[in-house]
Amino acid sequence: MVSNQELTGILRAIGDKFDSAGEYKVNLFFDETGPFYTQIYMNPSAFVCVRACEMPDGSSRMWLEIAGGGAHSTPPDGRLFQHLLTRSLDFDWGGPFARIVGDGSVTYGSRLTLPSDILSTANRASFSFVMGMIDVMGQVSRVLAQELVPHFGGQLFSGGEKDDVRLLAALVGPTAMGQAGS
Repeated sequence: MVSNQELTGILRAIGDKFDSAGEYKVNLFFDETGPFYTQIYMNPSAFVCVRACEMPDGSSRMWLEIAGGGAHSTPPDGRLFQHLLTRSLDFDWGGPFARIVGDGSVTYGSRLTLPSDILSTANRASFSFVMGMIDVMGQVSRVLAQELVPHFGGQLFSGGEKDDVRLLAALVGPTAMGQAGS
């Protein structure tokens, strides 16, 4: 099992490698000493959020979420949700997500969640796997959004101002059903 410090170390190394290679611009969104360690990866054809969080079961286990931002500010439409659901079997890793956010619009993309147990600081393949998934989630989300924005509206994630906040808000999401406003 990988500790919180080891997982953030792996993510820091991956971010440094992508950033130094010029493949992605990588920004640290939250301080790694907090409950979440979050990085935003951007390039002209992908926008990805990577979060390391403690498992909700109260154990010391961690999980890693890799989410590609497809589009935001999309008007809600049942056909959009149907399209995303019917495309879910086209994803080899992870799948599409969509969430109605605070302003009533839809944010969507692709998302993969992994237990940190599959990662190891001793196994360099862990780094390659995570790097590959960052790339895949970003590319798949962009292709999906380029296909859907002309039909349903919205804006592609491009790394513009507040795109990181928009994607993170969609991933973290609203309160659970029945707890709104509490």
